[in-house]
Amino acid sequence: MSDPVRAELTELLHLRAAARQLPAGGLGPARAARAGSHRAVWRGLGLEFDEVRAYQPGDDPRTIDWRVTARRGRPHTKRFREERERPVLLLVDLGPGMYFASRGVFKQVQAARLAALLAWRAERHGDRVGGLVYDAHGHDELPPRSRRAGGRRGRLDAQLGRLARVARPGALVVIVSDFSELGEDAGPHLTALGEHADLMAVFVHDPLEGEPPPPGRYHLGDGRRELWLDTGRPAVRERWRQQFAARAERVHALCRRHRVRLLTCATDADPARILREGLAR
Repeated sequence: MSDPVRAELTELLHLRAAARQLPAGGLGPARAARAGSHRAVWRGLGLEFDEVRAYQPGDDPRTIDWRVTARRGRPHTKRFREERERPVLLLVDLGPGMYFASRGVFKQVQAARLAALLAWRAERHGDRVGGLVYDAHGHDELPPRSRRAGGRRGRLDAQLGRLARVARPGALVVIVSDFSELGEDAGPHLTALGEHADLMAVFVHDPLEGEPPPPGRYHLGDGRRELWLDTGRPAVRERWRQQFAARAERVHALCRRHRVRLLTCATDADPARILREGLAR
C-alpha cells in the first residue's frame, strides 16, 4: 500500500506504466494558432546551433558569426535547426500548506504523483524533463534532460519568476500546487512565461478545504500554537467556504487571463485519471 504522507520513490517509478495511458496530444492551448506554421500544436520549439558556413545571399544578417568572419576574412553565418526534443519544466510546490489532507493522501504526495506521471509522459514522447521543486526551506532547480539523468524559501511568485528566466522558447511549463502562496507578482511572471512557453496548471486541493468538518469544537495545534475551532457557528462555516472559494476563483481567473490550461485534482482522486480525462478534453 502506498504511503499517504510521504511520496515513495518506488511508487513514483511504478507510475511509468500508468503514464502510458495518458493521451499523446491534448496539451495544445487555446492560443496555439498564434504560433504560426510550426510542426506541432504548441508554440514553435526552440532553436539549437547546427553549424557555421559561408554567408550566402538571402541569409539573415542577424545570424552572421562575427568572430569567424573576422578570423577567415569573409562573412560566415550561423545555422540553426529546430529542436526535436521539447523542454518540459515542472514547477512542484512542496510548501508547508501541501503537507495536509483529511482524506486520500497529503497534497504534496498527490503533487509528486502528478509530476511523476507528466515526467514519464514527456520521457515516453522523447521530450526533455526538468523543473523546479520548492518547499519551506528553499528550492532545487533541475535543468531539462533527455533521459533518466536528472525545496527552500520563497512564495510561488518567486518560483514563477525563476522559471520565466530559464524557460526556453517552445517549452511546456506545468505548475503543480495548491496555490496557497500565490502573491501579487504571479500575473507578470505568467505573462513573461506565456510570451515564449505554453502553460498548464494542476490545482491540488483537499475536500476539507472547501467544506468545513461537521459542527463541533475542534482543538488544533502545530506544536507551537493552539486554538479551538467552533464549526457549529454558521458564520464560521460560511467564512470557511468563502475563503477557499475565493482562492479557487482567483486561480481560475488567473489561468483564464493568461491562457493557462487548468486541471483540478483532489487529494482523494486518482491522479492518472485526472490527467487522462483532462488531457483528452
